[in-house]
Amino acid sequence: MKNSTIKAATEPNKPHAKPRPPLNWGFLREPNKREYSMKYANQYGYTDIKPHEITRTVSPKCLEVRAMQSERVAGIDLGFEAGGFFGHCCKQHRQQWTITSDNRAPVFRIRLGVNGWKSAIGQRFQLSEKPRRFYDFNF
Repeated sequence: MKNSTIKAATEPNKPHAKPRPPLNWGFLREPNKREYSMKYANQYGYTDIKPHEITRTVSPKCLEVRAMQSERVAGIDLGFEAGGFFGHCCKQHRQQWTITSDNRAPVFRIRLGVNGWKSAIGQRFQLSEKPRRFYDFNF
């Protein structure tokens, strides 16, 4: 029987996944200055969308935001019909909102992670050039 020698691995174990590119979920205007070109962060909660304004850029992965006031423009027919628990709104895409800054609203931080922008309590955000408000009447 021959003496067999076991060769030691010359290379350490390498992960098979490719490295991820750096995250830029808000389109850094000037990476050296750490400023985002977007001015608003819209909160996405299931089917509803609530506007927030960015008050300060703490770092490329941390922003301070505050909620904005929004009031629905009255007089627009949203097409409520009988059905379901409350009714069915068949033209809810026609919603229009008046959105204004609210200096009395508390400021809080959102942070950029692998899955996008989130607050400390798990609310999801997307940066945007304009504020957006949507209320789902059918949910």
